[in-house]
Amino acid sequence: MSRLVIVIFLSLFFSNCTFFKKEDNLGLFLKRKEVLYEQTKEEDNPSLINKTIQLKNVKRDFTVSFWMNSNNFSKNGVLVSLLKEKNNQLKQSLITFFLSKKRIAILTKSNDYRKKENKFKNDFSENFLNLPILNLNEKYFVTLVFSSESNLAKIYVDGNLYTVQRVNLGDLPEKLYLQIGSTQDNNMIKYVFKGEISHFIVFEEKLDIEEVNLLMNLTLAENYPLKK
Repeated sequence: MSRLVIVIFLSLFFSNCTFFKKEDNLGLFLKRKEVLYEQTKEEDNPSLINKTIQLKNVKRDFTVSFWMNSNNFSKNGVLVSLLKEKNNQLKQSLITFFLSKKRIAILTKSNDYRKKENKFKNDFSENFLNLPILNLNEKYFVTLVFSSESNLAKIYVDGNLYTVQRVNLGDLPEKLYLQIGSTQDNNMIKYVFKGEISHFIVFEEKLDIEEVNLLMNLTLAENYPLKK
């Protein structure tokens, strides 16, 4: 066997070893991550709509992921609201994911990213209208990754970067609440999401793009090596 052939063989061998080692490390990442909330199997709770969950000792970085399927785009629908108090109104939410005009928008106490100059004029903002349109009756894997260092909220849809918004959450209390699939406005439940939200997981840190894609594939395969 020539020296050139041996070199090529060894290069391919070690290349493959590195690849599998990388995958093995990624396969263990969920066990190393701190899971704040896990609702992964649909049979445990067929619907998460209108559900409120409490999160304790939240750090500044966090990740929220879930599968969604909308069957009605005729009205705005809330996906998730991050609240300081359990019964906060929509205008008091720190961050709200809004399904609006077949797109996912971000609302905060100080800004509605659908609006032009934070005011509705004759149309929506150009940035909002340029967002990819989502289809009815199609499942999507949605992930929000928030970084305290940059104050950026990144939204991924099916493992692809959908939009990035700058969000300043300020000081977070010891307890936070997530309202799923609806919100309160003028003391009434409004903007109920028309569809299904399932496989809902909250991490106490930010995930990178490889981890987001792995999580999507693991939930598809009904395989969750989550840290208990």
